[in-house]
Amino acid sequence: MDILSFLQSRADNLLPVTIERADNNRIICGTVAFVSGVTTTTTTDTIINSGGSSSTFGNASVGIAYNGRIVIIPIDKINQVY
Repeated sequence: MDILSFLQSRADNLLPVTIERADNNRIICGTVAFVSGVTTTTTTDTIINSGGSSSTFGNASVGIAYNGRIVIIPIDKINQVY
């Protein structure tokens, strides 16, 4: 299961948002939502105001725009919440 499919499967409420991967600044567009029950233990754990400004994500992280905020989830932790 790819990241987009995973996030869609865990969606509480579907919203049109963008997932941005830190590696090579690739952007995957789709309909995803806030993912509940996801916890991580790395320094990229943070919730920041999106504010329309660009943000630098830590290595191997996924930024999820949700309700005016960006939630950072390291990609290497995604498998742990299946």
